[in-house]
Amino acid sequence: MDAIMRYTRELPKWRTIMGIILILATIYGFIFIGIANGLISLIVPFLLLKTEGSEIDLQSKTYRKTHSVLGFKIGKWQPLPKTEYISVFST
Repeated sequence: MDAIMRYTRELPKWRTIMGIILILATIYGFIFIGIANGLISLIVPFLLLKTEGSEIDLQSKTYRKTHSVLGFKIGKWQPLPKTEYISVFST
């Protein structure tokens, strides 16, 4: 059983499509225009495809805020503070 609770904010479809189109344009830029222009144009697709979320590992009692791009998550695990209970709700 997986003891990790995950939540990642969903990206709107238009941001995903636009980000992928810009990544393809960046690859074209690397090949035909030059590396300097291609590196600069990587910033926009990264910002379009970046999303935030959080994970809680109940087994090791740690949590982390995550930043995700195309499913690759990064974030530092930190110990949970001493709590009496945790309440999860949707707004």
